[in-house]
Amino acid sequence: MIIPLINGWLSFTKIPMTWLLIFINSGVFISSYFSEIKFQRKMDQILEDEQFIFTQGQIYSQYLLDPNNSYSNTLQSLAQRAQKGDRGKFTLLGNLSLRDQNFLDRSHYLEFSGDQVQIKHWRSNLTQLKNMQDLHFSYILGLTSNDQSHLQQWVSYIFVHSGPYHFFGNMYFLLVFGSFLEPLIGGLALLILFLSTGMMAAACFILISGATAAPLIGASGAISGLMTFFTIFYWHHPVRFMYFILPSTRYVGFIFLPAWVLFAIFFISDLSGYLSTVTDLGGVAYAAHLGGDFAAMIMGASAFLIHVLLRKFDVAAFHKVRIVEKFQAPYPFPPTSGVTSEILNPSLGKPYPLSAMIQDRLTL
Repeated sequence: MIIPLINGWLSFTKIPMTWLLIFINSGVFISSYFSEIKFQRKMDQILEDEQFIFTQGQIYSQYLLDPNNSYSNTLQSLAQRAQKGDRGKFTLLGNLSLRDQNFLDRSHYLEFSGDQVQIKHWRSNLTQLKNMQDLHFSYILGLTSNDQSHLQQWVSYIFVHSGPYHFFGNMYFLLVFGSFLEPLIGGLALLILFLSTGMMAAACFILISGATAAPLIGASGAISGLMTFFTIFYWHHPVRFMYFILPSTRYVGFIFLPAWVLFAIFFISDLSGYLSTVTDLGGVAYAAHLGGDFAAMIMGASAFLIHVLLRKFDVAAFHKVRIVEKFQAPYPFPPTSGVTSEILNPSLGKPYPLSAMIQDRLTL
């Protein structure tokens, strides 16, 4: 296993916006975690009822094969195999139906063939399930097919996570990339980058995979954007990684690799995950990760182009900055990497934010 470290972790005084985003995510996670457990247990009691799922699969198969409904060949094939007596396919369809907002909305008034007593019991359980979902944080703040017109859901979904592993994994990478980017571009630019790539990630997910009744949640798309923005500016520069092979000091250490390796690891993993996932079967929102990557590519390339043009045509602005021809912390390049250029604020002796540098040049 190999994970990026870049600058390590910086304190709140050095990267306040990054820590503020982490605190907001933490507040949402802590405030929702225990209530989520209570609701999830009640929902699991219904979802673990094999008879309920089996009945829902039977009903959903009828719905899929209705000529008035248009569905993918994958789902229709599953429905046909279920109707021929494959009980396992009924169970699979019963679980998949929970993502189909059209089915859930219309199932209450449509008529289905079969044991009507069993169907009545199914309708009662489904109503209970939907009522609990209305009180579930993931459904309140997450982005579903019913919330595409609600602007706040396009932002709030970023701050909701499904569990501890999801939360701590995303916060680790937010801290890693925030520790490098915020000193470079400033806190406001980091916030704009984080939110805009998160919203673009959701748009890409809906465009490619389509919104479902299952909520889209998590900061992964926005963090993918931060990673891509970083690698665009430091494509060939060495980045510090920690590798872990076996639980022994002989197999744990640090290595410096070009920044594009970091992009390749994330992008290829997300692309292969997306291509190998059947859209109808759901799972990890790889399309959202790719959306964050593409959004950051556009923003990063635009910022880099502006930076190059201003540096080329506005030479007079360079009286406000000086170039330091040596390695200096906290940037992630090793001392042996040779001469590096770092823009500093001459009056303070601190890294000069790129956003401030561009603003100064535009106001000359």
